[in-house]
Amino acid sequence: MKKFLFFILVFFCFKFLYSQEEGKPQVTVPEATHDMGDVLKGTKIEYSFVIKNTGTSPLKIIQARPT
Repeated sequence: MKKFLFFILVFFCFKFLYSQEEGKPQVTVPEATHDMGDVLKGTKIEYSFVIKNTGTSPLKIIQARPT
């Protein structure tokens, strides 16, 4: 039992230290969804989302797609 608890303690310590590493991008999206309401078929609609990097290194957006 003591070995198991020690393993869990070490695991969370390393996880905490790794998550505090400097130089990581951090994405912040204030409004992650937007309701377009009722839209007639064939109508072109457009909306821009604000995506902000609040981290300390560049944020690379590799792929984006609508849902």
